[in-house]
Amino acid sequence: MTDTKLSALVELAATPAVDDELYIRDVSEAATDESKRITVANLAAIITPGASVVTGSYTGNAAETARQITTGMKCSMVVILAVAGGDKVILVIIPNEAISQKAAVTFDITAKCVIHATDGFTVSFNNLEFGNLLDQVYYYWAISE
Repeated sequence: MTDTKLSALVELAATPAVDDELYIRDVSEAATDESKRITVANLAAIITPGASVVTGSYTGNAAETARQITTGMKCSMVVILAVAGGDKVILVIIPNEAISQKAAVTFDITAKCVIHATDGFTVSFNNLEFGNLLDQVYYYWAISE
């Protein structure tokens, strides 16, 4: 499947507005289905009241072992975006599950990317799809429990 919406992603030049949309893919659906979208406002509405959202970035260091990215809070979900040349990748990490989407391919990255027990999340492996490619800048959006 070629998802033209995902392959057309570009880095935002400004803070997203509440009516802006994020593209997501329901991994329980057939691989031929197009990505779905949710507005920033609707996504915010499903976040637990009192939850915090932290945004930031980090640069990949190619560590093969778990590398902790601290956010100052225990996370319930982390969304990560990277753009490398023509390649765009989105990673989603929740407790006990993690996926990465690059073009039309979805990767199960649960063994390499996890929610940290007390602060942030961990990434490992020198690969764009696993969130730690050497010198690659990654942007994240972390939501607290």
